[in-house]
Amino acid sequence: MLWIGIDRSSKTSLTKQVYNQIKDKILSNELESDNKLPPTRKLAKELDISRNIVIEVYEQLIAEGYLNTIGGSGTFVAEGLYFKRYIGIKRNIKETKEKQNHKDDNFIDFSIGVPDLKEFPLLKWGSYLKNAIHDGNTKYFNYTQPNGIHELRITLSDFLLRLKGIQCSPEQLFITSGAMHGFSAISKVLLSSFNEVIIEDPSFTEIHKVFSHSGYKIYPVPVDENGIQINLLPTNSSSKIITVTPSHHFPLGFVLPIKKRIQLIEYAQRNNIFIIENDYDSEFRFTGIPISSLQMLDPDCVIHIGTFSEILYPSVRLGYMIVPEKLITICMSYFQVTGHIVSSAIQLALLNFIKEGEFEKHMLRMKKNYRRKREFLINCLNNSFNNISISGDTAGLYIVVEFKDIEFTKDILLKAKQNGIGIYAVNEHAIDKIKHKNKILLGYGNLDLFQIEQGVNILKNVLPI
Repeated sequence: MLWIGIDRSSKTSLTKQVYNQIKDKILSNELESDNKLPPTRKLAKELDISRNIVIEVYEQLIAEGYLNTIGGSGTFVAEGLYFKRYIGIKRNIKETKEKQNHKDDNFIDFSIGVPDLKEFPLLKWGSYLKNAIHDGNTKYFNYTQPNGIHELRITLSDFLLRLKGIQCSPEQLFITSGAMHGFSAISKVLLSSFNEVIIEDPSFTEIHKVFSHSGYKIYPVPVDENGIQINLLPTNSSSKIITVTPSHHFPLGFVLPIKKRIQLIEYAQRNNIFIIENDYDSEFRFTGIPISSLQMLDPDCVIHIGTFSEILYPSVRLGYMIVPEKLITICMSYFQVTGHIVSSAIQLALLNFIKEGEFEKHMLRMKKNYRRKREFLINCLNNSFNNISISGDTAGLYIVVEFKDIEFTKDILLKAKQNGIGIYAVNEHAIDKIKHKNKILLGYGNLDLFQIEQGVNILKNVLPI
């Protein structure tokens, strides 16, 4: 008898259930080469299913080479199909599913860059998506321009001028599927002229990975409390490009002062190179007016990259890139060849979300929300710890906490996780791991006040103080 379990409540069809189990038995050698399978009528009776199902399964397995038929003798397992690794693969899949199914909903994750997902106006956004499909012009169902829908780029260029003072033509704008898509694209576009990238240390590790993967050599330059140390930039930089995060440095949170901005622009002009400006977190600034873009100082040498992931929601995968006019043609060619174009429906939804004022309305509402959470988190930390200093708190969705007497080793981070909180070390984003070993990042965007308070209490119990 061939034992096969049938689950009639499963969403998986009976045909697929029988097929999967016979295939698994063959690959794991439970059914060995030349083993004879039961006749279709007999197996159907044993499993209390239609014979047609068994016939369909046998025919599929024969077509894929798992089974052979011998006229007048029956159906047999084909030779040489035992796959030793298959048992381990199946086990790993099972263990992964078990871990996912047992995910702790009470885990308090101080992750960085995640907005308050519960407060996103999902119904209103959904109506814009629906209208984009139902009422949209059929021309948007065809292949669109590589750099994005023209109407969106016009609206976005006006919006960026009003919000950040950025002056650019719609032709300079490229709609991307998030900031990292922009970094990846520009790294490929510039590779024919440059082979090294100057990167702030510390800075977002994913940017390191993008440029390394594209073939660039990484040239780290340390930062201090006022940003990248201009005096440590290499003398000869004709083969290098620079990436900086001037409006809200990640991970340390400072603003690059105007004097250093001018020095950086002059450095790029002297060496005839490009600066890539990562406009991270600049929308949520809690003191003063928004910080001016580096791109404003010299649109000919600055490439500006931004994202909507923290204003809308991460999985929307929507961002933009502003390039100097001399790079428009080569960037258009790259986007055309790669075909990595954002969905027209999402672009149209964003277009109307901005035009009808919902984008700014949501952003202002969330700014108040995050200010309240930030202040509450800082108060909780100050009430719980005496040996800390807090920075990076004037903008963004996280703060930097420096502990005077604690080094955040992997063991401490793991212990925190085991006790129900996720905290993140600054030196995970640093090439020089020593300098920032006593600092952690605490994101608060997607946590409520109760979770923040509970998380700080757990942190106090976890740390060796």
